[in-house]
Amino acid sequence: MRFMNTTHELIDKLLSLVKTLRNAHKGDPWIIAQNFKSLAPLTIEEAYEFADSVDNKDFTAMADELGDLILHVFLYAELSSEQNQFDINTIIQNTLDKQQRRKLNYNNPSDISAEAALKLWEQKKAAEKQTDSVLDHITKKLPALLRAEKLQSQAASVGFDWPDAAPIYEKIAEEISEFKAAVTSKDTQHMEDELGDILFSVVNLARHYKINPESALRHANQKFEKRFRKLENKIENNFENYSLEQLDQLWNTIKKL
Repeated sequence: MRFMNTTHELIDKLLSLVKTLRNAHKGDPWIIAQNFKSLAPLTIEEAYEFADSVDNKDFTAMADELGDLILHVFLYAELSSEQNQFDINTIIQNTLDKQQRRKLNYNNPSDISAEAALKLWEQKKAAEKQTDSVLDHITKKLPALLRAEKLQSQAASVGFDWPDAAPIYEKIAEEISEFKAAVTSKDTQHMEDELGDILFSVVNLARHYKINPESALRHANQKFEKRFRKLENKIENNFENYSLEQLDQLWNTIKKL
């Protein structure tokens, strides 16, 4: 495959395209109607579509989805430029400055693990921001599973962590018992709280084994969808003709395959 070099010409063409799309007289009505708030959820969606292409090892889709993300960045830059705030040059320069500022120098990069390097980088980042808590810079807009992992990792960076995974299994069992008690009480809010504790503990287990919980659940969703579609095909969508026991037997057969 032949790769094109990134050039000022290509960047200028994309900038020009975005300006045209935003033009009140000859642009695209949908693009013209967008603002930061309306675009933000769509950017998150595009990021997940890119993650899906990575899971599928689809390089054509990766390039396509990354293109969508780049377009969003340029749209944000144009929106801000229209308000005399910042432009694409500001974004790029800020990125260069930040990475240079936070760059760690190693005599030999192979002498330090990726995990240790990340911990040092996080410490430098926290010192730079001078926040009241190591948790302050973790955005509340993250998906809950991902945010739980980041909260736990930040707490671990200052030593608040189990030494190994063994106590986490006990904690999960304890939380399940508490959830069962909450179910008996029929207190919906209590049930939700205890179920949240179970999920939070499971995320902690995943973190100790260096498994991304968001990715793990995404894969589980994909696996369920694939198997369920096969089940639908097998019974030709006639669920009413099968008992739950029969469906479960077919499911297990599909699962083995």
